[in-house]
Amino acid sequence: MDFLLLSTLYLSAFIVITYVLWFGDNSFHRRGYVGKLRKTIIRGSYWCFHHCLPSLLRRQVEKLWQYAAYTRNPLFQCLYAILVIAGFSTFQLDVLHYAALYEAPALPLYQKLPLYILCVNAVLFCTLSMGDPGVITKGNVDKHFKLYEFDGRLYRQDEQCRTCQFEKPARSKHCAFCNHCVYRFDHHCLWVNCCIGGLNHRLFLGFLVSLCCLCGYISFATCQVALQIVEANRLWSAHYVDRYGRPQPMDLRTLCQTTKNSDGDFAIVRMQKSPANGLNLEFLTELTFLLEKLEDDHSCRGMILTSSLPGIFSAGIDMAELTLSESCSPEHVTAFWRALQTFIINLYHTHLVTIATITGHAPAGGCLLSLVCDYRIMAAGKYTIGISALRAGLFPPAWIQQLLADTIGQRQAELSILQGKLYRPEEALQLGLVDKV
Repeated sequence: MDFLLLSTLYLSAFIVITYVLWFGDNSFHRRGYVGKLRKTIIRGSYWCFHHCLPSLLRRQVEKLWQYAAYTRNPLFQCLYAILVIAGFSTFQLDVLHYAALYEAPALPLYQKLPLYILCVNAVLFCTLSMGDPGVITKGNVDKHFKLYEFDGRLYRQDEQCRTCQFEKPARSKHCAFCNHCVYRFDHHCLWVNCCIGGLNHRLFLGFLVSLCCLCGYISFATCQVALQIVEANRLWSAHYVDRYGRPQPMDLRTLCQTTKNSDGDFAIVRMQKSPANGLNLEFLTELTFLLEKLEDDHSCRGMILTSSLPGIFSAGIDMAELTLSESCSPEHVTAFWRALQTFIINLYHTHLVTIATITGHAPAGGCLLSLVCDYRIMAAGKYTIGISALRAGLFPPAWIQQLLADTIGQRQAELSILQGKLYRPEEALQLGLVDKV
């Protein structure tokens, strides 16, 4: 099951269950399907808890829940700190890493703004955790009587707080967690381990706003970096091979899965040089630079070399590079051969795991690109592959002959080169030219 489908299912299940548990008991849903589903979930959970867990373990869980949810303790404060630190660290290590790798224009803003928001959120969190929410004591109770008048309905005179042993001022309430009365009591927040009342209500709203801003901006920055990756790799214009070996245009589902996979240990390099990914000096220089960049990326363990052009992996050497003319001098030809050898040698000796995904024809130099990869996968179909340089009047150098001989054997390599043979995927698999079809 792919990433997009799993994410959709998890998010949908979370929203549905949250809605059922939160709103299933109100007057609108209580007697409907949502209310019945809520009762089923609660009763089912209660039955499983009491019948599936050993009594000793059940008692310990009940004690832990009683301590965590009904007493004043720092558990949820620690949990909040862990969640925020873990989320922000993931953003710093992963998202900003790729923002720098793909040279995102807003990189300085991505680095500074979330840090500022996090600092504001941390200050408000500590202030709320250690501050006074508006605790009413016998020493200041008289002052609170002057703040609000009794309305005779919700707040009545002569109403005593049995725990604090004094008359309750209007708009005050006793907190069972903290065991004191609070002026303009709103609720007890487990996350800050403190009551929210008249003296810290604005701070609490600021805390919530800063948290929403932090989550929102990190989500926005993550989406922007993901779009940067998509644009840099030209994924929307790419093609993928379906399970039948046929090239298909990119769609959203495959794009999400591809982006997720390419952001991990393996980088996907898609050749897209019209009309047939011909190898010229400029293209080889770009490939060499990209390979060096991936080797410097310590989070990258491998590279998948494939093509974005339908029906073609690479047609091999661009013959215009070997034709002497005003635009192609002998020095240019020498530089081209040097660039070709440099890229092939670097790709052969790289520490990265290299996989060639051959999604179309791969004659001559296209076959050479796949030979220096560690693993070769070829799409089924009417595609061909082979060192067919002799068909164009070129005899492969000795190092290319040796590379082919090391792959399919000396005699088969000689026959393949002398005859300029091109193999179908099934023939290439049987010969050992590819590892999987």
